[in-house]
Amino acid sequence: MANVGEDKDWGFSLSYEDAVRGLDIYPDAAKPLIYGAGLASEAGEVCGLLKKLHRDHGGSLDLMPMARHKLLLECGDCLWYIARILDFLGGYTIEDAKRENLEKLFDRRARGAIQGSGDER
Repeated sequence: MANVGEDKDWGFSLSYEDAVRGLDIYPDAAKPLIYGAGLASEAGEVCGLLKKLHRDHGGSLDLMPMARHKLLLECGDCLWYIARILDFLGGYTIEDAKRENLEKLFDRRARGAIQGSGDER
């Protein structure tokens, strides 16, 4: 995993998880609620931007040049909350979640169960 700070001259280099852990200001008792609500809120902002992009510009990023960067920033906010939730769950990383997700998806594909609904398909 690339380290935060490698492309910036911040004088240090941290994993993403370590960097965001150091930026977390929330009290322990409030973390589950804040992380969950924060992720939902940020994901809602992504959805709102995508809706406006489709409604007002036919889904074309070319017609709304700032949308690409706004979406990048909002996805980054979602990533922050995801990283914090994973850490709260016992020190998992984004890499752990990516690996588990790919294993699940490849298993589903091998069983012909990519489409459909339900977590245990």
